[in-house]
Amino acid sequence: MAQSYPMKNLQPSMQALIRPMLLISLLLHGAFLLVPFGSSEPEAPPEPEEEAVTLTQLPPADQPVAQPSPSPRATPAPRPRPSALPRARVAAPPARRSAPPPVRSTPREPGAVAPAAPVAPAAPTANDFVRDFPRYPGARTGTVGLPPAFASQGQNTGDAIRAVESWFEQQLAAKGYTAAPFETEANRVVYEVSRQGTTQYLTLLSNPTDVGTNILLTPQPLPANLGDVNVEPPEVAQFYTELPIPDIDAENPDPAFERVSEPNILLSQPTAFFASLGSDEGGFYIEPALRPEVRRAVVALGETDPQALFSVLQNQLEIGAYAITPQGNYGGGLLYQLQRDGVTGYLSLVPATNGRDTVIFIWDKPPQ
Repeated sequence: MAQSYPMKNLQPSMQALIRPMLLISLLLHGAFLLVPFGSSEPEAPPEPEEEAVTLTQLPPADQPVAQPSPSPRATPAPRPRPSALPRARVAAPPARRSAPPPVRSTPREPGAVAPAAPVAPAAPTANDFVRDFPRYPGARTGTVGLPPAFASQGQNTGDAIRAVESWFEQQLAAKGYTAAPFETEANRVVYEVSRQGTTQYLTLLSNPTDVGTNILLTPQPLPANLGDVNVEPPEVAQFYTELPIPDIDAENPDPAFERVSEPNILLSQPTAFFASLGSDEGGFYIEPALRPEVRRAVVALGETDPQALFSVLQNQLEIGAYAITPQGNYGGGLLYQLQRDGVTGYLSLVPATNGRDTVIFIWDKPPQ
């Protein structure tokens, strides 16, 4: 076995030379162990086989090498976007819902609550009066022993008139009608029936040719001799009954209206509305007579302006479903056409000569 040569046996000059060389040798061996083996360039991470690898040419050795950017990953080139989808309009995924959204007919501001449309109370009409009117049990449409003109407005039953009268008294009160005796005879009973401002007449007649009772509901009282009565269709009677202009009579005075008693003094053209103006003959006064086409004539007290009065009447007429068409002037005043349910009438508003009132005329034919 070889023996190590002791360091102490060397001369001092040799020891001073060997010791630094030994130290240098140890440092070189340590540095050598720290250097990695293989290629001096770092290997690129493995790429998928289907993707191409981009190679970068290194600059020559004599040119300075540019320092790498803080991020080792190269920025990919931006992909072109379609012009129809700008970046500011990228929509989020639609929210899931179980039903389609409601359709709004009127746009509203966010948070605003649509106000409920005001509902005006319907004005009571004769249609409501007739529709709700009690019908006698088992009554048949039409009349017995009366002129054919009454068939559309009448019913008949085989019961006696007193039984029918008692039944109507109970049923009318139960349904909110007010029935006041208007005429009472052995074979004829008439009631004035009212409800919510509408008044009509219930007539009970014993059948003249058979046992039983005729039942009639009419806007006006029927005369004693029904054979001479010309009964109007219901829509015609309702047209004039529901006009917001009162029919002045002795039993129903209205403080806001009065009769046209002196047309020759009150009107500038009285003959345009009256067939005769009244006279004193033999100590007797003869009342003025309206023209046959005039159905109603009243004085509206305190209404100095016919145009202002029409504005008030127009609102009431439109609520009653009347169509209004101006017809110009007639007899010194304004003329309007009224239409509803195929019926046509005319309204005249004439300023009185006293400068305080307005005279109202209702026509069933156009005045000429």
